[in-house]
Amino acid sequence: MRKTLLSLSLAIMACVADVRLASSAEVRPRIRAVTVFIDIDPNNYAARIQDAQKFLAAAKDALNKAGFEGAGGRITTQPFPQFTKGMKTEDAVAFIGKLREAASKERSGLNIGAAMVHDNDDPAAASLLVEILSKVSVNANLIRPTNRAFTGMGFARQQRSSSNFPSAARMVMRTSILARSR
Repeated sequence: MRKTLLSLSLAIMACVADVRLASSAEVRPRIRAVTVFIDIDPNNYAARIQDAQKFLAAAKDALNKAGFEGAGGRITTQPFPQFTKGMKTEDAVAFIGKLREAASKERSGLNIGAAMVHDNDDPAAASLLVEILSKVSVNANLIRPTNRAFTGMGFARQQRSSSNFPSAARMVMRTSILARSR
């Protein structure tokens, strides 16, 4: 009787171990986010964001049905100076707020692109980024193309002469700063 009980226990344990190994082999990684890249302007932004959100919903549904969990949505635009060019600072900040509001309807993250990408880009875009980040909850980038190494503290030291130093320091904390070679 003892041998039968021991054999039965070992058989059950072996089956449980096989089930555990088989199920762990089928585990799929969690998807953090699906990103849609869109080009917008002040006249078409609502429709473009709505189309992006439809795509994100379909992608999330397809990924979840395929066994992948998660798949939040992120919308990324072209660099924001391209669609805020010629706007006053207040108007540009208000427009970015409208973008954020439209993206929030379906709980999508919003990245408004880079402030500067090339050496000859207008540095006023970095100042505008400071204003945007202090008033609107969006993600953005500041890419500084140069042959020299770049650090956030170096940027903050450069901004000490400006009257906006505290805002500039916050911008360094809240944006991705990338070093880039020519």
